[in-house]
Amino acid sequence: GADDNASGIASIIEIGRNLAGRRDALGRSIIIVAFDGEESGLIGSTHFVEDSTVSPERIKLMFSLDMLGMYGAHGGVDLLGVKQLIDHERLTGELAAEHGLLVKKANPRVDLLTDTAPFGNVGIPAVHVFTGTESPYHKPEDDAELLDYEGMALIADYLSDAVLQLSAAEKL
Repeated sequence: GADDNASGIASIIEIGRNLAGRRDALGRSIIIVAFDGEESGLIGSTHFVEDSTVSPERIKLMFSLDMLGMYGAHGGVDLLGVKQLIDHERLTGELAAEHGLLVKKANPRVDLLTDTAPFGNVGIPAVHVFTGTESPYHKPEDDAELLDYEGMALIADYLSDAVLQLSAAEKL
């Protein structure tokens, strides 16, 4: 569907474009990856963690972007698991305010129902970025004209800056 999960894929592409334009400012390598099989048992993300060419010990942080198209209808964005990070108050406060982003929910727990779970299960901080199930969740009516494109752009710009700043942090 358009929200579940074309909105996440579109946001990943936009963040990748933003970061590619600021490559010289990155403090560490960034991997941009899209997983398949989330609703069939986290197949893609589990395979990545278990069989990746990138050792899990080298992965410092994971963001999962799933269903980002309902920012206005949801009343903000949820950053589930963000409070695992040392600098979470800056991310959810000052940086969010700089972008005019409302963080509706922030917590310290890895979401075990989405692609963050395999990462959290091996001790990698993982943040699920999510704007709720206000769309016609799992229904054919989950169409593109329902998406909040301005909200998606706001989230993508915010996450681009967050990743850029986190890439330079010595400890996460």
